[in-house]
Amino acid sequence: MKKNSFVEIGKTLFSRLDKHTAAELFIISSRSSSLNWAEKKLENWEKKIQKGIGLRIIKDKRTGFAFSNDASTRGIEQLAERAEKNCDFSAVDEANVLPRPSTLISGKCFFDQEMFSVPVKQKLKLLSGTENLVLGKFPKIKKIIDAAYQEEEWDIYLANSQGLERSGRGTSCSFGFYCLAEDPRGVAGKRRVRGPALFC
Repeated sequence: MKKNSFVEIGKTLFSRLDKHTAAELFIISSRSSSLNWAEKKLENWEKKIQKGIGLRIIKDKRTGFAFSNDASTRGIEQLAERAEKNCDFSAVDEANVLPRPSTLISGKCFFDQEMFSVPVKQKLKLLSGTENLVLGKFPKIKKIIDAAYQEEEWDIYLANSQGLERSGRGTSCSFGFYCLAEDPRGVAGKRRVRGPALFC
């Protein structure tokens, strides 16, 4: 889902609410990938895609929440129905209001559109190279228990019936390793090291 579809979901949702009901919509769409390397081989490769819609409704000073991953018109209608029903189970609170649009300037998120196009072989090379470098350069380290690479791309959208609308897009990646080391006295210990992922 991209911003245009987010906006359409918001329009569909807000159009079905009466003027006495306030609503706030939060949508997130993300994909992520993680690689785990140990003892000179790939142990695990996991990919995830997540999509979700969260809705907060304020009706008669009562708040109701509902969540769904169904972005169809019917799914959005059912989401609103559940949130409205949940208002009946909350207490009246005179302070229940939604934020209005402001002149606050939003910060920019880092977005690398080519991150997911880096070949998996290159990412595995980073992990295996790290294992070889650490074991070869630091004799106290006896074993790399786990070396991991993680990357994520996400889109978020926030809008409410007061006219507030914000969206953002970003990416992140990192790698690290979990090692077993031994000091001169023969005492073993474990340590986790993490840092940014750089390809060359």
